[in-house]
Amino acid sequence: MTKSELSRLIKYGESQTVSLKALRSKPSTLARPMVSFSNTNDGLLIVGVDDKTRKIHGVKTTKQREEGLDNIHKAAKQCCQPNVDVSKIEEIETPDGMVFVVSITKDPDEVYVTEGAVLVRKGTMDVKPSNYDIQLLFSKRNKLKFEEEIVDSATLEDIDFSRIVKFRKEYFKNRKKRLSGDDTNILRQFGCIRRVGKKDVPTVTGILCFGKIPRQFFSLDYIHIFRYGAPEKDSSAKIGDNYIDSGTLSEMISEAYEYITDGLNKELIPYKNPDTGRREYIPKYPYLVIREAIANAVTHREYHPFVKNGIDILWFSDRIEILNPGLLLDPITPENIYMVRNKQRNPNIAGILTGYGYAEQIGEGMQLFKRECNRHPLKPKYPEYREWVDTTVTVLHPAEVGVQKEGRISFEGLSERQKKAIEYIKKKGSVSNKEYRNIFKISAATAKRELQDLVKKKICKTRGAGPSLKYIIG
Repeated sequence: MTKSELSRLIKYGESQTVSLKALRSKPSTLARPMVSFSNTNDGLLIVGVDDKTRKIHGVKTTKQREEGLDNIHKAAKQCCQPNVDVSKIEEIETPDGMVFVVSITKDPDEVYVTEGAVLVRKGTMDVKPSNYDIQLLFSKRNKLKFEEEIVDSATLEDIDFSRIVKFRKEYFKNRKKRLSGDDTNILRQFGCIRRVGKKDVPTVTGILCFGKIPRQFFSLDYIHIFRYGAPEKDSSAKIGDNYIDSGTLSEMISEAYEYITDGLNKELIPYKNPDTGRREYIPKYPYLVIREAIANAVTHREYHPFVKNGIDILWFSDRIEILNPGLLLDPITPENIYMVRNKQRNPNIAGILTGYGYAEQIGEGMQLFKRECNRHPLKPKYPEYREWVDTTVTVLHPAEVGVQKEGRISFEGLSERQKKAIEYIKKKGSVSNKEYRNIFKISAATAKRELQDLVKKKICKTRGAGPSLKYIIG
């Protein structure tokens, strides 16, 4: 870090990523931002600056330097549990003394505490989160491990062993391997039972995957599908809903998948096969993408009791949204999910569902999404992910019939801007007047005229109205 960069940081003061502390701060005081940054986001702890006045009172002697470094390391090792990594310390000389800049990295695997308290960074403050937010933080760090917990009052009598017979067959069919050992050994192998004293007792995984009546023990174990004939929630446009709360996880995935695909089979879209020249009718969505998305929600959801809802599927006229409890595991984000190898919140459940053929191997689900969308004749957009409060939302997009016409578009009589606009629409799916004028640095009136010319030539058509008006391949 340069002196000018340091000056700029001090000038703007404390923030979500910067904490200022005096040189003589106690180790316990320095530990607070260390813990909050480790729990929340990467940050810089600048030691030698008054956080109120932003004035530098830095190191001027060798003794002060040694005391300052000693305080930083004491804070990290004695006041933080687990210890915070402070190996990256920059010493920057200023006219008012030398300043320490400590780089703290967010740890995606641990939850840090100081003086018995979990702290997170909110704006300029290191604060104690609510109990609910603490549980959510433990969930994101994959510390709860609820699938491994013993189910109170459950016994082996609550396991349906006929389902294990079916699982053996499905496992061999999908994994090309035979499961050896008796039924009890299989339950133990997949984390479905644990030895307590002299008895084998079912775990959460065991009841959810092989229980006779899982609903008896887990009231929030359900998939609720709401279907709307509109792009938004509208009670008047509600077509129907299906509440699935009976059976094991694999059975609920199967029922939800069949319900949605049965409906989609009644809404097939026309497609002219370029190889045969014949008109065919194809589904709006790649069906394997739907299956995998439902299986992912079931596999990766948080089953811990602090979560107060099950899985909701909102089936709109222009998309399908799958909402499952629990946020993405750190360091996965909606932006990097296709680039970072996935992590398993429930590895035992994942192993069983993989055996049933509903879930891909770890890290392969995103590749399945891309592969199946690319195989679809109209190549719909890849599924998108969002995080909302304590919920992960998977958004599935249907194919657009108009996209098929792209290969037959005539560029005759079009300007270079219009030709580039068509390529942009092919890539992005649509273009608005604002996007068009920003791309080509032209006026709104010119953009409107050229886009309407594409509509007049029947190359494009409009969708939406007002500020939401977009142009798509017509």
